[in-house]
Amino acid sequence: MAGTLAFSLIFIIGISLWAERSLPGDLAYPIKVDVTEKIRDVLAISAEGDLSWHAAEAERRMAEADQLAARGGY
Repeated sequence: MAGTLAFSLIFIIGISLWAERSLPGDLAYPIKVDVTEKIRDVLAISAEGDLSWHAAEAERRMAEADQLAARGGY
């Protein structure tokens, strides 16, 4: 039981890390936007944390756009 839980946690963390490096059009991008970022949004419980997260989220989208432009995508 403990081994299954440990494996599951490692698997989930691995998928999350993979998704965090994804860009629009990548297979893992929906996981990044629809799962990991939603979790971060829920965890930003204070007004200051919420504002900080949304500013960071906007910066992430801009960085993604820059990376896509650099590789000639979208």
